Amino acid sequence: MPNITIALDDDIHRRAKIYSAKTGISLSKAFREYVLSVTDGDADASNDVISRYARLEVSAKDAMSALGFVCLEDLMCATVCSGFSLPHVDRKVADSMVRAALKGT
Repeated sequence: MPNITIALDDDIHRRAKIYSAKTGISLSKAFREYVLSVTDGDADASNDVISRYARLEVSAKDAMSALGFVCLEDLMCATVCSGFSLPHVDRKVADSMVRAALKGT
């Protein structure tokens, strides 16, 4: 595997080291995963997760975790951009979810 040298300013380097420590992922692996994500090198796996999310086979939280997203909007955009419809639940399930949420407030 080839090695590369990347020049980072001090703040970016500090933030990358903090990310690495928090996640337990080496800087090399973090950069590899990032490059794969922006070059669609992992498109098949991502597409599978998105497809399963669209069919409600995997939760939004789990899909976001698998894809490295930090906000639901990113997942929703990725779903639509991949040609899938956003998942939806039937009225009965939605009503149940609303009642449960209202009880918690």
